[in-house]
Amino acid sequence: MNALTPGADIDHRGTPFTEDLLHRLLTALHDPTTRQAHIGNARFDGVTFTGDARFHGATFTSNAQFDRARFETASRLGPLVCGERVVLDGAVFDQPVTVEMAARVVSCARTRWASTATLHMRYAEVDLRDAVLEYPVVVAARPAPFPSLHSDDPLSEAELSGRKPGVRLTSVGGVDAAHLALHTIDLSMCRFAGAIHLDQLRVDG
Repeated sequence: MNALTPGADIDHRGTPFTEDLLHRLLTALHDPTTRQAHIGNARFDGVTFTGDARFHGATFTSNAQFDRARFETASRLGPLVCGERVVLDGAVFDQPVTVEMAARVVSCARTRWASTATLHMRYAEVDLRDAVLEYPVVVAARPAPFPSLHSDDPLSEAELSGRKPGVRLTSVGGVDAAHLALHTIDLSMCRFAGAIHLDQLRVDG
C-alpha cells in the first residue's frame, strides 16, 4: 500500500474490502495538488465491501470496474469522477444506497438492487440492461458538480472536459420497470425491447 503513488493502477479483485482499507488506499493515492485521490485503472471485481464505499471525490483516469462486487452495508458509493467507464455489471447492493458518479459510461448490466437506491449521475451513458430492481430505484441527472470533501470548490471534472453533463439512458432491456423512476434523463437513444411494466415507469424533469 505504501508504494502506491497518485495515478497508479490498482487491482483488488476478489479480496474483502473494509472501510478502513479503502481509507488507507485513498490516502496513499492522494494528490496534494488536486486534494483528492488520483487513480489510473481500478479493478474491484468480485470484491465484498463490508462498509461504506465513500471514495470521497476520487478521480479515475481510466476505468473503475466493480464487476460482481457485493456492497453488503454500503449506504453510499462515491462521489467519484471517472474519465472512462464505471462497470457495476453483476454487482449486488444489499442496503439502501446513494450512488454519486460523473463518468462517460456507467454500466449496470445485471446489477441487483436488493433495497432502495438513488443514482445521481453526470455526463454518463447509463446501461441498466437486465438489472434486477427489487425496490424503488431513482436515476437522476445532477445539475451541478459534486462537492469536494477537502475544499469549498466543487469536485474537479477535468477528465470529462468538453462533454455535456447531461445523462442518457441507453438500455432498460430485460428490466421490470415498475420500480424505476427517471429524473431529467435523455431517453432518445434508449432500448426498451424486453422490458416489462413500462406503463409503470416514472419519468419527470
